[in-house]
Amino acid sequence: ELHSRGSFGIVDTAVLLGMPANSQSQTAWTACCQCVSRKVVVGFSQKDWVLAFLFRASAFCTHLAGLSGVDAGALFKDQPLLRRKLQSLDLSTIVTEHADYLGKIDEIIVEVSRFL
Repeated sequence: ELHSRGSFGIVDTAVLLGMPANSQSQTAWTACCQCVSRKVVVGFSQKDWVLAFLFRASAFCTHLAGLSGVDAGALFKDQPLLRRKLQSLDLSTIVTEHADYLGKIDEIIVEVSRFL
């Protein structure tokens, strides 16, 4: 939405947790990064079976950002600024189910703050 309105760099830092989005969509991640001025952190858990089951059962995509993070190096080979801006953070040691994103938000915030 922000990108379509031309609102580039309006968000300082974005933290996206357990996101049911295609991790290989260069167009979507480019648009996201253009609206954020500093960092886009994608928090994911390989143990989020709820996300894995529900989304994979009903969607077209098997590469979910909320399950595997985003490989910025592969998406943005020739764009070093976007590679530095888009970071994935494995929260599998904290998040074992999708509800943990809410229930363990304090631990997640501590981990994200170490990452920034």
